Amino acid sequence: MSTMKLSNIPLKDFRKFLSSQGLNIIKDSKGRGGHEKLSKLEMDRKKFFEEFDK
Repeated sequence: MSTMKLSNIPLKDFRKFLSSQGLNIIKDSKGRGGHEKLSKLEMDRKKFFEEFDK
């Protein structure tokens, strides 16, 4: 049985993928930082991703 190798990808590539899927970064955050909020019209809730590198 073979499995695909999962490895880290650059943050720039991950953001590009999320953007291609229609997710938009919400920049008017009033939180403490360290997380990005993403939204899409069809989604019921926003998605949050922890930022490790800017």
